[in-house]
Amino acid sequence: ENDAAEELYRRVRTLEPRQTLAMDQYANILGEAHKPTELSELTDSLLQTDDESPEAWTCLALYHKYQRGDRDVTNALKFVEKAIALDQRHAYAHYVRGKILLEEHRPEYAAVSFFRANELHPAIATYEGLVDAYLAASKEKEAIAAAKEVYNLAPRDPRTMTLVGLALAQGSSAQAKRSLSKALALSPAFARPLFCLVEIHRQEREYDICISLLQEALE
Repeated sequence: ENDAAEELYRRVRTLEPRQTLAMDQYANILGEAHKPTELSELTDSLLQTDDESPEAWTCLALYHKYQRGDRDVTNALKFVEKAIALDQRHAYAHYVRGKILLEEHRPEYAAVSFFRANELHPAIATYEGLVDAYLAASKEKEAIAAAKEVYNLAPRDPRTMTLVGLALAQGSSAQAKRSLSKALALSPAFARPLFCLVEIHRQEREYDICISLLQEALE
């Protein structure tokens, strides 16, 4: 719920303007919301407050990540690596590094970063990155193992069911369909399991089911 999270982070900044804890996660929300001015202001403020905090440099990395130029990608990696150098145990910096590497089509390196982030602080978002990286690197067995691991952590979360379905879709469409259908039953507006399920049925030429699923989602 990014809108609600953004408002809460903004209130924290008002009450504690020198707070750095978790502000890199706030920066990511601003980047996803396409608010470069606010992201720039947050980054400048954090660097002025404490230029030795990993959060400040992760924010700077995110600022460049969301600019999306070749030079910006280079800077994004450079700054997130500086954040990691300042604190090897800062899980979110490893996660951001993994996201950047995955977007740059370097899935095997991305998987290493996501794996390290999970060692430090297991999170569903990090497992999503890890499964995506394994699938992009054609490591289906590793993807299935990671998906099942996070499912055991949160068996009632539609995101973990989706990850199991995505991983299984490479080999067992029946099992994948069951997991994705469960995810949709829990969260009918969740787009990722919907489109993955539609794609499996499309590949099997079950076009009536595709149409039915999409119509239900629109409704």
